[in-house]
Amino acid sequence: VTTWGLTSRFQYGLVVVPSSRLSLNYNGTTVPLPAVPTFNWKFFYYDRWSALAAINPIFIGAGISRHVDDFSPKFLHLDNLELGLLVGPNWNGGNSVGISFSSNL
Repeated sequence: VTTWGLTSRFQYGLVVVPSSRLSLNYNGTTVPLPAVPTFNWKFFYYDRWSALAAINPIFIGAGISRHVDDFSPKFLHLDNLELGLLVGPNWNGGNSVGISFSSNL
């Protein structure tokens, strides 16, 4: 087992973007969306950390993530969950920062 290297793994999950104005309109009612789906490609890892590229409905960007299984309670079975920080340009201009929760496909 190596502690660092190149990889190619795809991930899915949710990203929370505090500055987002994305909302869902239903029967005249506007509901803000605090989290949106994200699709990530992990390409490098070092110990419990990873570098990744991400795409979601708000922005496209890059980021870092960390596995949470070594500091989360064992009874929750979070063996493949990663917590990450993503940054990148918005689809409509400007930049965004997001917190992602993702798992390998």
